Amino acid sequence: MTTEGSTPQEQCSTGIQGAPAWYTEEQIVRAVPAERARRLLEATLRSGFRPEDDPGRSNVPAGEGHLLLMLSVIGDWAGIKVALQL
Repeated sequence: MTTEGSTPQEQCSTGIQGAPAWYTEEQIVRAVPAERARRLLEATLRSGFRPEDDPGRSNVPAGEGHLLLMLSVIGDWAGIKVALQL
């Protein structure tokens, strides 16, 4: 769902309602530095989270590349990471 002449990333930054959030690598690293990410991951695993219980990853053809869909569920929370590989 894109507006003529703009990318999904631009739409999100302009506040189009319902647009998914897009984050660059730089934004993620700035928000969660590596050491903090390690501590958060360790705490999550110690709390009983078992990544092997998550749904399997899906690899879906998309144009000249493919989408890698990675789902995760922790308690009442669920999320998906989508990576486009060309």
